[in-house]
Amino acid sequence: MISLFLKVQAIYELKMQINNLKLAEVLFLVSLMLVSCSKGKQEIEADPEEVKLTKTDDLRGSIPRPKFVKVDDGGNPYQGSPDAPVTLIVFSDFECPSCQQFYHILESIKIDYIDSGKIRYVYRDYPLDMHEHALSAAICANCAGKQKAYWEMYAKLYENQDQLSDEYYLVLAKELKLDIEAFRSCLNDKEILSEVVNDKRTAKNMLIDGTPAFIINNEMYIGVPPEEVFRIMLDDAIIKALE
Repeated sequence: MISLFLKVQAIYELKMQINNLKLAEVLFLVSLMLVSCSKGKQEIEADPEEVKLTKTDDLRGSIPRPKFVKVDDGGNPYQGSPDAPVTLIVFSDFECPSCQQFYHILESIKIDYIDSGKIRYVYRDYPLDMHEHALSAAICANCAGKQKAYWEMYAKLYENQDQLSDEYYLVLAKELKLDIEAFRSCLNDKEILSEVVNDKRTAKNMLIDGTPAFIINNEMYIGVPPEEVFRIMLDDAIIKALE
């Protein structure tokens, strides 16, 4: 009866998680629910450690099959050690709500994976045509990068996603104490536009049809995984890379 109780409890916990998740995360968990409900009727006595391992295996089972791709960083900004065993490349859109959600997950795992030297995180632009300010926001971030403030601007753009506009970029530039005239000039620089367009072209050539898209050592996924699942994905990639 213990295992039956644990199964019921696990399903209840998943329901509680889903109540607090957005659609992008729920899609990852749906397959996990199916796995939990298809284990069969055999009852096995399990200690807490076994239950923990089972939960991890079930979460791992919810991860969709990746598409294998070959892509480099395109000379884009990155965080973490250049010698990290795993490279995480994200194609993202500053105006995309799901990308904002993924941004917060990346911030949550930053200390454990990026700052620790396990992961090198590369950001590549994929401004979608449906988003009015996505292209200009990408240019804004790259212009801030010209003054060594890329990641500071990146954070401000995601954290203030509902305020994106040409006027607001200047407000942010002042907050970051950038050279305003140089920044204003950069916003119309064709070379910066070309850099963003190159990222977008790369994404399209890879047949990426949505954002965020993330590649973990050449394994590509589309969407936003729950943080717990994402950590398992990164851990597995690290172990594989160090074998």
